[in-house]
Amino acid sequence: MKLMKLLPLFHSITVGKSMFAASPRSLITICLAVGTLFVLGTACTSPERSIPSPAETSPGRELSESAQVSDASSDSANQSAVDKTEAASSDDSSFEQVPEDTRSRILEAIATDLSQPASTLIVEAASAELWSDGCLGLAREGEFCTMALVDGWRIQISRDDNTIIYRSNLDGTVIRREP
Repeated sequence: MKLMKLLPLFHSITVGKSMFAASPRSLITICLAVGTLFVLGTACTSPERSIPSPAETSPGRELSESAQVSDASSDSANQSAVDKTEAASSDDSSFEQVPEDTRSRILEAIATDLSQPASTLIVEAASAELWSDGCLGLAREGEFCTMALVDGWRIQISRDDNTIIYRSNLDGTVIRREP
C-alpha cells in the first residue's frame, strides 16, 4: 500500500508552534484515533478532535502508541454524531434532516452554480452519505483529494424537468455537482 511506503518519511508532526517527534507507527495510531490521514506531508485533521496539546506532551518527546487524543468539543461532537446517526438511519429523505446553517450554505452554493435565486430551488430529496474522499468521489482531472472517508449529504434538486444531484461534506463547505 502506498501509504505504508510514505509513512516512514514522516518523523515529526506540528501542533501549533510545537513540533513532536513521532515514529511511523505512532503516526498511524494518531491518524486512526483522530480520523485523519497524512497525505503528501500534510495532516488533514478532524474539526472535532485534535492531537494532544503542548501542555500534554513535551516537545521532542516521542508520542506513545496509545497516545490519548483530546476531544476539542465533546458535547457538540457527541450531539453531531447522534444527529448524523439519526439522519442516516431515518428513511426520511427530507432536506429538513440537514442542519439549518448547512442547508443555507448548500442552497446558496447551488443557487450560485445554477445562476438562480435560492428561493426558487426545489429540493426533492436529501440523504446522509459517506463519500470515498475529500473530493466527495468527484475528483477533477489532475486534482489531489484527501484520502479519507468524508461524511456528507446527497441533495437532489428539481429544475424544470431535470433532476440535478449535488454532493456536499457534512457542514456544506465543499459542494460538488454530479456529472
